[in-house]
Amino acid sequence: MNVRQSNIPEDHPKILKQKIGVIIGNLGTPDATDYWSMRRYLKEFLSDRRVIDYSPWVWKPILNLILLRRPFSSGDAYKEIWNIEENESPLLTITKAQTKKLRARFNKAYGDKVLVADWRNGRVQIFDKEGNFLAKFGDSNNEEENLFRPSDVAIDKNNYYYVSDWGKQRIQIYDNNFKFCGFLRGEATLSEWAKEYLDANNDERLARESFVPLIKVDEVEPHEESARIESFFWDPTSVVVDETQNLLVLDSNRNRVQIYKIG
Repeated sequence: MNVRQSNIPEDHPKILKQKIGVIIGNLGTPDATDYWSMRRYLKEFLSDRRVIDYSPWVWKPILNLILLRRPFSSGDAYKEIWNIEENESPLLTITKAQTKKLRARFNKAYGDKVLVADWRNGRVQIFDKEGNFLAKFGDSNNEEENLFRPSDVAIDKNNYYYVSDWGKQRIQIYDNNFKFCGFLRGEATLSEWAKEYLDANNDERLARESFVPLIKVDEVEPHEESARIESFFWDPTSVVVDETQNLLVLDSNRNRVQIYKIG
């Protein structure tokens, strides 16, 4: 796939499909703390016009006749902070650690697959990072297994899929072969704040305990049922599996998040 941008000339070479990347850089680091390693590093670093913007006619004599005679003192300073275990400078250690954590973060966020909750078509579509179609599920003829207005999808470490189904007001669960496994309807209890509120407001507690609905709950229409039963999801719109394998469901109309342990 080629991409044509509006701000480039028509005769510009074709640009392949865009990718998003992260570049991590630093200004360099010595290989060791000995004389020649420090001298090589200082000469390369202090010769960079993006670091030192003086005219070379002025700067070169200062660099070669004065500063490059001081590698021993610079080496001694580096020895005080040198990572002896890895035999490298702390800047290199930190850069490598940042790279490792960013790679893990992006792999967790995006993995090898892109999951799309296909709202109108009532299904989940799966693509690779290049945008190539891999699979789909959820548009079954079986009423229990199919999806009706899926709004989000997440995947756990065992490749189980959790789909936030707005139409059915629940979380649909599928295994790694896209076989329907069951669902979550919501089972929230009172928060600690709500308990404290009711403890301090006995009239409110008694009113809730003695409440008898005048209109029978419609168990056929899931949105009506969700609106009347406090423990249920009421318009679940987003779902996330966190690093500790907790399933977080955004229960949007009740302004709360319900959390389930799945790992």
